Amino acid sequence: MHIDHIFIFSTEKGKEADALVEFGCVESEGRIHTGQGTANRKFHFGSFFLEILWVHDEQEIQSARTGVTKLYERSKGDETGYSPFGLCLVNTEDTDILFTGAEHYQPVYFPDGKTIQFIHREKDPWLPWLFRLPFRGLHQKPSLVNHPNGIKNVTKATFYVPEQIAGHPVAKELEAADVVFRSSEQHQLILEFDHAKTGQFQEFKNLSLLIQY
Repeated sequence: MHIDHIFIFSTEKGKEADALVEFGCVESEGRIHTGQGTANRKFHFGSFFLEILWVHDEQEIQSARTGVTKLYERSKGDETGYSPFGLCLVNTEDTDILFTGAEHYQPVYFPDGKTIQFIHREKDPWLPWLFRLPFRGLHQKPSLVNHPNGIKNVTKATFYVPEQIAGHPVAKELEAADVVFRSSEQHQLILEFDHAKTGQFQEFKNLSLLIQY
């Protein structure tokens, strides 16, 4: 089980990602998600990428098609209590059981029948939006980007959530993907790169993100 990518909702139209560039991360090409109402800025590390996501079109993101995802609610996390994070797993056989009974979302920008599977979080919206793309296997080719700060590969993701997480099944289910959950007063994501071999870290408060490397 592997992490494909993680998104963080921005409240400043992606401007927060400037701090990642200043930190020494090389930015990849972003895009507008046609029909979904979102746009992004991306940073690739090996076969993983970090996505800074924001609302581009409020009508599209609240449409009947996209509304089932509750992405709009996540974009307004301070008001709704939803997690601002999304966790995408690589679509492999070892995730099949996890996505049994999952909801299906058909984006405009995917061919008909190619749907995003996601786990509905109506009872625990404070957890990240857990989903997988329709492409089987490691569809993200390893990136050859050389970041000036020297970081290369994500080795662990820790999500801090403002609820009691001990005993929650998702904590056990995602251990194999090197995803850890902890309880805290507020949402935060800690991304560990290269097993934090240098012992250094950088905090990005406006993204509720801390990078250890």
